[in-house]
Amino acid sequence: MEQEQRAKLEKLMNGRRCEKNFHCMQDGFKELCKAKFIASGKLVECGSECPSLEEGESCEFRMPFGDTYYCKCPVRKHILKEHNR
Repeated sequence: MEQEQRAKLEKLMNGRRCEKNFHCMQDGFKELCKAKFIASGKLVECGSECPSLEEGESCEFRMPFGDTYYCKCPVRKHILKEHNR
């Protein structure tokens, strides 16, 4: 990852609390949930399975709605927008 990209992500993380310590950032984004933009890019829908979570764990940024989840993490949204991951 380029230094400029890394700096943007670190700025987003600065001052934010993540109970998983931004595990999604580790290993070049290998542990990301599948996500996509919906509602004209205003919401991020993430899959029901998340490789960075152990079975039974939850993520404070995942919000269940019906049979899907929405992500309110600004870091995850940035990764999806800037890296299409």
